[in-house]
Amino acid sequence: MDYKKVYKTAVELLVHPARAWWHIMHRASKEGMMGNFLYPMIMLCGSALFLGRVFSNGLGWTSLYSSLVDASLRSISLLFAYYALSFLVALFTDRYIGREPDRELTDVFTGYSMVVVLVLEICIGLFPDFAILAFIAQFYTLKVVWDGAVVLIKVSEERRFVYTMVVSILLMVVPVILCQLIGMLSIALS
Repeated sequence: MDYKKVYKTAVELLVHPARAWWHIMHRASKEGMMGNFLYPMIMLCGSALFLGRVFSNGLGWTSLYSSLVDASLRSISLLFAYYALSFLVALFTDRYIGREPDRELTDVFTGYSMVVVLVLEICIGLFPDFAILAFIAQFYTLKVVWDGAVVLIKVSEERRFVYTMVVSILLMVVPVILCQLIGMLSIALS
């Protein structure tokens, strides 16, 4: 894993999403996206949450244990969120656009579109007091999806607005719901 490449891709998607999507289109592969972007970002989310909890709760054994469990659960729920989102985005693309989507491109689009959610997870993990700012900043997902829908999914201009809104709402809501569900399941099982 090349973390410089992960950092460069995340920054480019956040700063210049239109240009980033054109670069992604030329090297789009699901395996490349998962191994070179999504998995490292999820690992960074888990690591940031672990470090943030350790710094705020101290270095006791119970604190380390609960921080590790929380970080692992968050990482697992983010991975499940990607797969759920990938399925939902492909389903919506098929139904709304009226053509069978290229499943690999839809998966790549979904993974890279999660950049705002993943970066905010890292920030909230390290600095939990900034959660309200992260809530506001998550709406930047609209811009990332807006630019990517045309380049990667080839959504027509007249369907672009609705497509962007639905996919962005899914990207903002599904990870939160899955994190809550997995958290409740872990509490019920322990």
